[in-house]
Amino acid sequence: MDDLIIRPTDKSMAVDISYGILNFTGRSILTDPKIFFDPINTWVGKYLKNPADETVVNIKLEYIDTSSTQSLYQMLRQLNSVRKKGLVFMVNWYIEDDDPEMKELGELIEQRLGVEFHYILY
Repeated sequence: MDDLIIRPTDKSMAVDISYGILNFTGRSILTDPKIFFDPINTWVGKYLKNPADETVVNIKLEYIDTSSTQSLYQMLRQLNSVRKKGLVFMVNWYIEDDDPEMKELGELIEQRLGVEFHYILY
């Protein structure tokens, strides 16, 4: 399976996805998150046909707008389906220690997914 790399811009996050490890860093202020997430969702759809024993998602965002949050959540929900196959799904949510809003957002997504996130201060 090919890796997926999307370079960041002032308004979009960096995406670096390989088999079993998905990294999202930067900021996401997208006018149309569907267009941005289309290649990511396509990759995830292919990945779910033959997922790794352990799927790790690393999210290190300085800012994410509401529409991007919804697209990120939908992608995480798709990936969470690997647990039905008895496989490991883990989310590492990186937060700056002076950013309570990003921690709250992580906790909200964590609660909705029903998956325990690992919070890592940087």
